[in-house]
Amino acid sequence: MGTNTRSWDNKALEDEAADLLGHVLLLAHRYDLDLDAAVQRKWRFQLSPSGSAGR
Repeated sequence: MGTNTRSWDNKALEDEAADLLGHVLLLAHRYDLDLDAAVQRKWRFQLSPSGSAGR
């Protein structure tokens, strides 16, 4: 697999991830979901006061 093919695969994956994220954000907006609270609750993940990821 050459560099050009790998670059294309990454771009396609980026596009698909952007589509997925966009749909999730539209769903959250439509149903007034608190994704921040849900991620913290389900993943036990919070940002520390300095803004870096912490557990």
